[in-house]
Parts: sequence; structure tokens; C-alpha cells
Amino acid sequence: MKDKRTYSIKKPMSGPNTSDRPDPPSPSDLISSTLETLRDADGTDLPLLDILSEHIVITNPKNTAVNDGVKAIETLAETRANEAKDDEPDND
Repeated sequence: MKDKRTYSIKKPMSGPNTSDRPDPPSPSDLISSTLETLRDADGTDLPLLDILSEHIVITNPKNTAVNDGVKAIETLAETRANEAKDDEPDND
């Protein structure tokens, strides 16, 4: 036996609360705001954040964004490892 119920689409709510709300931020504005907040936070790894914001945390990343980001992070890690070696005291 088939269901003979009918359904109607209700109109969106209207009233003072819905029209007073500001428009949500665009994806680009949201990303920019988030990155700026992170940039201003204590303890943020700025070189890593720069890599992420250049390659991955963008509205239209390239098809190679993750690979490009990984290469840049590996380069950063290698640079930091070499700097750490250079900073070690010579115990000879």
C-alpha cells in the first residue's frame, strides 16, 4: 500500500531576528581572519603557518597543494635540524 501523505515545503522563518543577523563571512574572509588570529597568538610557529597559508589553507588550492606543502615542511624541518646541529656545543 502506497503512502498517500503529501508534503509541503514551508517558507523560511521571517521576523526581526532573521533580518538583523549579519551575513556570514566569506570563506576567504574566514580563512584570513583565522590565520591572522593564529599569527598573533603566542607560541605560533610562524614559518610553518606561512607554509600552510601559502599552499593549503586557501580557498582554491592547487591539485598539488598537499605535495607542495609537504616539500616545504620537509625543507623547513631539514633547515631546523641543521641549525640545531650547528648550535650544539663541541665537546671534543
